[in-house]
Amino acid sequence: MLLPLLLFALGLAWLLAALGVYLRDIGHLVNALVTVLLFMSPVFYPASNLPEPLRRLLMLNPLTAVLESSRAVLLWGQLPDWALLLPCTLAGGVAAWLGWLWFDRTRTGFADVL
Repeated sequence: MLLPLLLFALGLAWLLAALGVYLRDIGHLVNALVTVLLFMSPVFYPASNLPEPLRRLLMLNPLTAVLESSRAVLLWGQLPDWALLLPCTLAGGVAAWLGWLWFDRTRTGFADVL
């Protein structure tokens, strides 16, 4: 269940590490975005509490599948929803691959900037 989250985090870490070399103030932007992502994710509430139109919008958030599956397994003892986790895992793999590509292509200039 955590594989999609780890892949997204890895890709985002590579992307932000490379951007952080060139843009020093990226940390301030990341703090604001993490706060927004926290409140736009079903951390404090289950997605089933939202009306259907908002629930569809919430499903675009990559954290929703991981949080809902984790809640189902840990709190209710249910099996994870593999139909929900498989596309997120694939998207996480693509995010990790793109993050690595960006990091790999920009790392040659790190020594010049630092």
